[in-house]
Amino acid sequence: MEPLRVGIVGVLSSRVRYGSTLLSLPSANITVMIDPDIRLARSWARQLGAKPEFFPSFSEFLASDIPLDAMVLPIPMIFRQGYIRGCSERGIAMLCEAPYGYSLKTNAEMLEFASTHNALLAPVFPRQHDPYFQEVGRLLASNLVGALKQVRCEWSIPLGEAAVLENGVDDVDEDLLVQNLLCQSVDLARAWFGEAYSVSADVTPLRPENRTAKARNPVEEPIAILIVSHENVQVTHVVSRTRSALPGERYTFTGMQGQLEFIARAGVHHSSANAPALYHHHNGQSELLPIDTLFPEMTDQRAFSLLAHFLGCVRGEETPQAGAESVSLAMDTVHGAYISTLESSKVMLPLHRAPDFEVFFRRFETIRQLTT
Repeated sequence: MEPLRVGIVGVLSSRVRYGSTLLSLPSANITVMIDPDIRLARSWARQLGAKPEFFPSFSEFLASDIPLDAMVLPIPMIFRQGYIRGCSERGIAMLCEAPYGYSLKTNAEMLEFASTHNALLAPVFPRQHDPYFQEVGRLLASNLVGALKQVRCEWSIPLGEAAVLENGVDDVDEDLLVQNLLCQSVDLARAWFGEAYSVSADVTPLRPENRTAKARNPVEEPIAILIVSHENVQVTHVVSRTRSALPGERYTFTGMQGQLEFIARAGVHHSSANAPALYHHHNGQSELLPIDTLFPEMTDQRAFSLLAHFLGCVRGEETPQAGAESVSLAMDTVHGAYISTLESSKVMLPLHRAPDFEVFFRRFETIRQLTT
């Protein structure tokens, strides 16, 4: 079977996101690289053992007649709609971070545009492909901690280039980074606990003086707190800024018979320097479960599984694990959080209106100026 012809956009962000996993995919032939720094692109192509065609811009690629089957798009929001339209018109499958626009309307338009042109538009929700998260899901399904009483998903983010690049967003748009992280944990909670029915939230826009890691004495406080109701459990999603250079990601599942704590990233405040780590707290004792030996042969199993699944979907051999519905429902919850903040009320899901994030941020900033 011939390898799929794959295009890579943005050398720096692609290296951070996927790194050497591209070497481990015999089903992919890197045919095109798009980056304004052609010298850097050539250097990475040599490391991958690839011999692609190089283009400094997407428009120059579109002007060519080089055929592609798929394109990997770890690109800032401001470019996503143009790439989605251009790739869709040429029937190129896309792996792209969600959201695809600031409003529900724009997201729906992009999903419909790709569907109309019969082009696969797959969101980057990698945690469902992570073997450690899959193990957590298996343990929850085994009723290890009994009936769940409370679930908490916590992110702590350093505001700087590293966190931004890793999550595929623009380095001047940390608000979008928050939305991206919330989409990730909201989609994961949906996979574990089923559909979400309502959201109550308190969301604070990032103040200009605290938007970057270079800010003097950045404030360390929650940016967003979402309480999302599923059929049998409420899930609290918390995103906080941190002075640390290290990001944190932790999930706590409290049940009738104990607690399961999964530390995906330790951050600076946790007592454990090791991550990932999974603890089972019960009967006054804590047990470290041996998940660190699940996949010792491949530390980047998450990225590998995500890319392999995407390429399998392009070939028609697999059914997309996350698609238009996943993006729409995650965005409904995130948009609902902003509505809940403005209206100080619970918002039922799914939504039936399409507010714009930028309008919300302007209103938030006006309120902040009047109250400080």
